Amino acid sequence: MARKEKIFRETYMAFGFDVPIIGECYECQILDNHKSNSLKMSKVKTSQVEDIKKIYNNVYVIKDRHYYYITKMVFIPDQDVRFVLIGEKPKIFSRIYFYYIDPIIPGNFSVDTSNIIIGIKTYKHFYIVKTMNYTYICLLI
Repeated sequence: MARKEKIFRETYMAFGFDVPIIGECYECQILDNHKSNSLKMSKVKTSQVEDIKKIYNNVYVIKDRHYYYITKMVFIPDQDVRFVLIGEKPKIFSRIYFYYIDPIIPGNFSVDTSNIIIGIKTYKHFYIVKTMNYTYICLLI
């Protein structure tokens, strides 16, 4: 009897300059956790894009053969959506402490806290957290 393999898709936060197209490879900068446990931006080219979901004006979830990429389009400004890394699952009516990722200056992270969370949505391997001021796309690390 053949053993069925469980397919696990790792999720990366990414910044892109072009709108993704199904069937084509996509170039972007991903946030990568290296062996030294330091985060850095790395340029990658995906395998052929299999699926695309637009979740905000400038944010897409891109699925290729192996991974998911939560991708923010750098050329479409949106001051209300922030990409952040969080250390624990967000809870309604509380605050989250996060690392804000600057797409313009690679490797520039700042630590901050949010206003009170008024809404949380789980989407694949990340959270969409709403406060009065911002929407945070959160990847749990």
